[in-house]
Amino acid sequence: MRPAHRSKLLVPEGDLEDLALLHCEWALGLDRFAALREPRLALGVPPNARPSDLLGERGGRWVFRFSLPAEDGNRTSVVRISALNDGVVVEHLVVREGPRERLQPSADSPETVRVILDMPGVKPAALRGAAPLVVGERDVPAIVADALELHREAPLVLVSVDNATREPLVSPTELARRLAGMALVVSLSTVGASRRLKDELLARGFSDKFGCFHGGVRILWPGINRHDDPYDHLLILPVRLYGIHERIRTERIAGVFCEMIAEDEDLRAWLREVDPATPRADAPPPAPRASHARMVLASPSPAARASERAGQLHLRERCVEPPASRSHEPEPESEPDPRPARVAPRATAVAPEPAVVEPATALASEEGCDAPEGEASTSAATSDASATNEASATSEAEAPPRGDAATGEASDEATSVAAEAPLEGPRPGAARADALADDDDLADDADDADDDDDLARAEPLRQRPPPRRADTTWSRLAADVVAAADLADELERDLEATRRELMETRKAQRRAEQERDEAVEARFAAASVADALALAESCFSSRLVVLQSARASAGDSPYRDPGRIFEVLSVLALFGRHDGEFEAALQKAMGAQARWRPKDGPETSSRFGAQRTWAGSDGERKLYRRHITVGHGVDPQRCAQIYYDIAGDGRVELAWVGEHRPTVSEDT
Repeated sequence: MRPAHRSKLLVPEGDLEDLALLHCEWALGLDRFAALREPRLALGVPPNARPSDLLGERGGRWVFRFSLPAEDGNRTSVVRISALNDGVVVEHLVVREGPRERLQPSADSPETVRVILDMPGVKPAALRGAAPLVVGERDVPAIVADALELHREAPLVLVSVDNATREPLVSPTELARRLAGMALVVSLSTVGASRRLKDELLARGFSDKFGCFHGGVRILWPGINRHDDPYDHLLILPVRLYGIHERIRTERIAGVFCEMIAEDEDLRAWLREVDPATPRADAPPPAPRASHARMVLASPSPAARASERAGQLHLRERCVEPPASRSHEPEPESEPDPRPARVAPRATAVAPEPAVVEPATALASEEGCDAPEGEASTSAATSDASATNEASATSEAEAPPRGDAATGEASDEATSVAAEAPLEGPRPGAARADALADDDDLADDADDADDDDDLARAEPLRQRPPPRRADTTWSRLAADVVAAADLADELERDLEATRRELMETRKAQRRAEQERDEAVEARFAAASVADALALAESCFSSRLVVLQSARASAGDSPYRDPGRIFEVLSVLALFGRHDGEFEAALQKAMGAQARWRPKDGPETSSRFGAQRTWAGSDGERKLYRRHITVGHGVDPQRCAQIYYDIAGDGRVELAWVGEHRPTVSEDT
């Protein structure tokens, strides 16, 4: 993913509805953007869609996303329009998604941004319009003052001209259009403007590395001061520009600056802000993104959805009913005893009291959960009593039957009554059937009393509310949601730290690339006339002879364009043997910036001939008449002269490379 545009514009007294409608018309290619209608339909925009279908509910903020297929992937635009007290803020982000190997830096401003820039009063004011600011030498002080303004909001992109061709290596007009809404493009139209820029910055205490010259392109960030590192304000030198094809050079440079402007933005957070609606299960599969446009209105953000889900979980937890008690399955009937039953004549079977089990108590015992703190003693007592009853019943069942006094055999009815009797005290196990029959009334009274006691003990359990479990499914789910949110926050912090490290790495990489480009430029660039002369001598040692007078004059020359001196010497070394060929080649290569003369005028030679006489390679002094004038006027910083002659072996003898020699006229 690479950014292709990032702008933030304030429209004073703007109308949010009209600005939202503007972007809907742009997306569909209607009304004010009718020229885009056919390309939009070809890319998959629904032909029956209308702007009203995309507006939706706005309120004080409107968010919109629009995706289109591109040659190298997808191009997605995200628009945020917010109403403020002093106007409407329009933020626009464009990103390109596709195969990494095909995504090269690129930038281009949307049509809506260029329309907004033509509205009155748009801020930042420096960004109004989509045309470059052309600056001459006299306008440079004002540009420097604007660049040093503390409250400047928009970056400046400076474009200089090549010293040889006097033409920029990137198109200022195209660059301004591609960076519209992001930066102000300033075109330094002459070499003199680049030199004046350097002088103005030096006068304010800046390093000489802050200039923009020889066809280079530089960005000056807001808040620049003389203590800044010049490598933080990127300068793209010609050695890198020449490595990019001229057809796509401006697009690539615009993309580099756009990525730097959007470097501090979380691009994926922008895209997450507008999420597509979740498709239904019965909905048809979406069409391939490579052949259809996609328009998505704003939906709740992930944070809002998480908060809503948490609220729903909370409500559900409060409204959940306690689980119903589990029904007890009837115990399987015991197999009948094959032995004949012996029933006492007056024995009466007593039905046992059904046990009362609380739902919460049963659930806690089944799942192994502890009872609440306030009910621990009651539950413990109940379980102890149950255990005692079971133990007693077991002991009674396992005890040998006590027989009748006469027959020595036990009565089945008597045994069942003894096993099912209440546990206030041990019942006499050897009571006979005839004794039970005689005491029917007493037994009934005892049973009634026992029933009353059981009901009295069970009444508090029925009135007590069911115990609430400390750990429920919904509480565990809520805890998981909280833990997931904490983990997401931690991952977000780690991601932000990683993004910051990546940004610092990119800055270091840009610095290293600029230093490398400067080192490459230094191999073929001359910082002074003396360096230009030495470079030409090393490159054309078999064609040039440099005399001592030429070295001395080059060392004293203040001429400000040593690169041009090297170019002239190169043409001279290649074509200087024949005057006619050399003059044509010089005019073709240098144009009006260099002029060749076979000799000085008679009056100049008679009056100033001594200043054109130097010792040749054979040691003899002679008058040198062939000369080349580089630049215009007689100012030593703007003009220089080269005097030479052709030796007998065909080599070119350089006798003077420095200040303009005295002449009878003021300007040659």
